[in-house]
Amino acid sequence: MKKIISLMLFLLAGYSLNSCGAEDLLDVTIPTTISVDIPVNIRQGTDNFSETVTLSIDNSDTHDYLNKIKEVKIESLSYKFVSFSGDPDGSVSATLVIGNEMVGQNNSVIKTEADNGTNFPVDNLDQLNKIANSLKNGHSVLAKFSGTSQCPNGPMSFRVRVTMRVKIIANPIN
Repeated sequence: MKKIISLMLFLLAGYSLNSCGAEDLLDVTIPTTISVDIPVNIRQGTDNFSETVTLSIDNSDTHDYLNKIKEVKIESLSYKFVSFSGDPDGSVSATLVIGNEMVGQNNSVIKTEADNGTNFPVDNLDQLNKIANSLKNGHSVLAKFSGTSQCPNGPMSFRVRVTMRVKIIANPIN
């Protein structure tokens, strides 16, 4: 009798797991941070510039799961100016576009922002969800920093550091 009850409980448990989405129990959550620098070099005077880099979720943490992704969630996205050199009065009027979403606008004296370590967060959930969907479908997006500059005292160069904390949910059996 014990064997029959044990067998029935085993079968019931198996049926329950199967009907309740046991496949979801095998989901893997992979947190990863993507950080890229967009190098910007600007000539003295008034200049137009446009620099583009690729943000990709394909890294050592995620590579084995790229074709099994169920969802991409962006937990945070921000950018800041780093590695400044050149004209301390140099300024830009520029936009940052990631995956066809304009996520930032700056009218800034770059040296001031770089020295202060100013971090520009992107908080628009609709934009973040669109970027996440693009990452899910194509595994990468373009990040473009472009605009005009004023450098009265000489050229300047800096980097726009884009940092994105991402959570990838994948299922290894899909």
